[in-house]
Amino acid sequence: MDFVKLVQSADDAIYEVMAWIMMVPKSLFHIVFQPKRSITYVKVEMEKKPDERFDEYLSPVILWFLVGPLQNTVFNILVKETDYLNANIANYLFYSVLGSLIFITSYTIIFGFFSKQVLKKSSLKRVFYLQCYVLTPYTLFVTGADTVIKIASFINGSQSYPLIANLGFIVSVLLIIVGVFLAVVYETILFQVELGFKWGKAFLIATIIPVIFSPCLLPLLFIKGF
Repeated sequence: MDFVKLVQSADDAIYEVMAWIMMVPKSLFHIVFQPKRSITYVKVEMEKKPDERFDEYLSPVILWFLVGPLQNTVFNILVKETDYLNANIANYLFYSVLGSLIFITSYTIIFGFFSKQVLKKSSLKRVFYLQCYVLTPYTLFVTGADTVIKIASFINGSQSYPLIANLGFIVSVLLIIVGVFLAVVYETILFQVELGFKWGKAFLIATIIPVIFSPCLLPLLFIKGF
């Protein structure tokens, strides 16, 4: 009987992973091209029972995890570049998640500071889900920048190809710039929709975190890349 339950659990898990993979493009398209609807969607879904939430699009946390830390870890496994952490794959995934969460947590704190609502565990969860959604494109581009660096380094191997190295660095910088730009744009929209801020005030607040953290991203390209 236990074996049957185990098989059924495996069946559900395999289907769930397949559904996640298939829903990633649709969910990303929804966030990138319909940010206001995405914000409303999260708010509506959080009012439902837990087992009824996020049926049309992926859960914000799952989407963020798949396109950010997980894809970055998978690419690093493929190019065999996890040794620089002197850790195993699980530890690399942990560091990738932790690095991405710093940005999300910082925006969540700022959002909570400007919100007039009493800070509760339930309301904090909704804000965290919203942040995961609007910052998923940023996470995708920034982890993609790290992936590009690793691929360029892998292609170089023991040989020296300055063109590939320089091209990899330039592409990585561009990806970070695009990612930060999207973060500011979507955070501006979030502050407008959720807190009713005017565009100027929302934009100014949305730029606080990138101004603080973005200068730290470029040196990491040297540390983790060449």
